[in-house]
Amino acid sequence: MSTRSTSSGDGRHTGTAGLVSLVERLRWTTALRLVVALLPVLAWVLLPLDRSAPWTSVAVPAVLYSLFLLAGNVLARTRESALALLGTGLILDGVYLGWMFRCLEGLDGPMGYVLVLHAMSITLLASFRTGVKLVLWHSLVLLVVLEADRVGLLGESVLRSSTTDYALQLVVMWGIVLSTALFAAANERELRRRRYDAEVLRRLALALESADSSTATALLLAHLAKGELLARRAAVVVLDTAEHVPAEEQRTGRAAAGTAVRGRGTAVVLGVDGSEHTQRFTTDLPARSLLVRAVVTHTTLLARAPHALHDAWLETLLPRAHNLVVVPFALEGQTAGALVMEHPGSRWGLRWLDAGRPPRVERRLLATAEQATAHVGQALGRIALVTRLRAAASTDGLTGLANRRAFDEALAAELAQAESPAGTFSVVLVDLDHFKVLNDTHGHLAGDDALRAVGRLLQRSLREGATAARYGGEEFVVLLPGTDREDAVAVAERLRRGIATTEDGPVPVTASLGVACFPADGTDALSLLATADAALYAAKQRGRNRVEDSAALHRADPVATAAPVEATAPRRRAASGRKR
Repeated sequence: MSTRSTSSGDGRHTGTAGLVSLVERLRWTTALRLVVALLPVLAWVLLPLDRSAPWTSVAVPAVLYSLFLLAGNVLARTRESALALLGTGLILDGVYLGWMFRCLEGLDGPMGYVLVLHAMSITLLASFRTGVKLVLWHSLVLLVVLEADRVGLLGESVLRSSTTDYALQLVVMWGIVLSTALFAAANERELRRRRYDAEVLRRLALALESADSSTATALLLAHLAKGELLARRAAVVVLDTAEHVPAEEQRTGRAAAGTAVRGRGTAVVLGVDGSEHTQRFTTDLPARSLLVRAVVTHTTLLARAPHALHDAWLETLLPRAHNLVVVPFALEGQTAGALVMEHPGSRWGLRWLDAGRPPRVERRLLATAEQATAHVGQALGRIALVTRLRAAASTDGLTGLANRRAFDEALAAELAQAESPAGTFSVVLVDLDHFKVLNDTHGHLAGDDALRAVGRLLQRSLREGATAARYGGEEFVVLLPGTDREDAVAVAERLRRGIATTEDGPVPVTASLGVACFPADGTDALSLLATADAALYAAKQRGRNRVEDSAALHRADPVATAAPVEATAPRRRAASGRKR
């Protein structure tokens, strides 16, 4: 007889369920067998038995068997020797208990109960197969003892019960052991599943610690859904922003019919073959869509198939999907989204058998999915918080542009990349004209609004790759990678016109701009900015509301008229009382 065991990752051996170590099981088994060895002696002393057999027939075997158990416990130094001694000991258990069964009046004594207790306990402590083998061995030994007592091989016959009584004893013993094995096996499977689920969640938590983006986090959840939660396909939708569409906009028809949420974010899809697909999206989600209902109600939803109208966007993520499970995650004010899994359909592939009914998904899988999405929601919230903190550290709080520190880093990086002879870039300094007068006349709140308006104009006017930053006070700076002097002056002129003609701010403003180009105007940050600042000063001296580059520094005429601004004349006349 043997017990089943497995080996854990750290080298320790575990028992049948992998829940209790083999050493612990052997220790309890030895203690049980010692108790079983002493029970016949206690019964002989304490119970009113016939005692037809001499006391030495009970005491001597009990002492010898107890010594054997203690010696085996000392000799079991290795796993192999412990298992071998256990198997040999269980065989001797059957012989010992069979002998005591005869000495203590058979079914008229306590040994029938001891046999059942021994077999049931070994079933739980060793393994279910060992328990079944043991009850078979007890049955054979009991039949041998009965036959030997009947024919007189063991002396005068002392067993008085009928054959029917002994058969009933065997049936009861078999029934108890088999029932114990079946129920214990079911409980063990559930415990092993729970332990495995806990290990899966632990590994996910460890992986989330190193995930540094929402896309990487979503991929971890999608792979867990496909690899551990039996999903055929999986999609993870992460909403960066989700705004409720105003009722007025819905009534006037400016929003899609029935739209409740206007969402923007990232969707990660894992296909049947394991292929990964990531996409950014901006879409209007109907109020009755699976995604919105799951996120708003914080409830896991099951659907046989996406609705043709309400879940049209979801259908584009998982075409022809069936048996959908939508598990939401949300952190108030930080992030929201959902895990969407497609589970296998009918066992025989006959979808019409389950038509109209939600898919059947094991409750354990749903619980694991909900815990996993909760972990992912926390991780996404952490990533969003870190992203905001990083943005706050490099963003000007008033205008939303890069701050001085972020610009200095971008300029240093551009200088490092432009070391080749063909490398070039330009710097444009922008300073609002008469900004102190604006503050004194219209107030500091109007000045702040004007700065914000200029910041918005710079953001929408520059091409991708350019960096616009607030340099300090009413001064801005623009970094234009890969732009030579001619193009930089053209960009600066476009910005000047945009600032002068924009109606975004509270009052009209103008700006003077100075341009410097690498490497002609400087090969380091200090010289470039000094040249751009000198050109900006020249623009101020020549009448403001104009663009000058380093060439202005070599002109003889220090004063000139302002650049034509006919387009702003009506607005200037309207801004009465403004000092220029």
